[in-house]
Amino acid sequence: MCIPANTISLVDGEQKGIKSCYEQGGAGEAVAFTESVLGITVDRYMKLDSEAYVKLCDILGGVTYPISEDIAGFNGDGSEQYLNSEQIDKLTTYALFRGGEYERSYTASALVSRMINQSDLVRVSDSLDNSFNSLVNMTETDITAVDYKKYKTAIKTMLERGNGKSIATPLVLDGDEADSDYIPSQGFINDFKDKYYTQYEGK
Repeated sequence: MCIPANTISLVDGEQKGIKSCYEQGGAGEAVAFTESVLGITVDRYMKLDSEAYVKLCDILGGVTYPISEDIAGFNGDGSEQYLNSEQIDKLTTYALFRGGEYERSYTASALVSRMINQSDLVRVSDSLDNSFNSLVNMTETDITAVDYKKYKTAIKTMLERGNGKSIATPLVLDGDEADSDYIPSQGFINDFKDKYYTQYEGK
């Protein structure tokens, strides 16, 4: 799920924003903000800079996606077009969408989902060891080699069985715009937890 960068919420009685948490305390503080707002446990994270994100897109193989924004280097007439890794990175980080930060967040989520669904997941599975080693050495993460070994078989099975299917769905934290801020919808959060986290957390 993509969280708009201008999302704010009360955390321990104090108004905080995910962007300011990240800027002041790094990925760890952004994780803490997310856990507090959503009421979930984020047990692992991976922070990708532009170089690592481009590498991930290379691993998945790019994406075909419709673009309606007038952005240099893109056909902005709403038609489907193939995007390479650098173009995906440029579009994901574009700051001037007509729909503001929410539209950028949705676009980022939709791009990644489409990229996964359009990818040759058997090929991704076959090269998973090399891909993991490459990414983990390019990123800030608390995912370890032990974690990877523990879940490797399950990940490969998911990829192989999902090949040619739509296994990824675009999802953005729902909420309301308040001037330049974004306030999460508690109803959406409750529905999200019921759908994705109830069984995981044993409730």
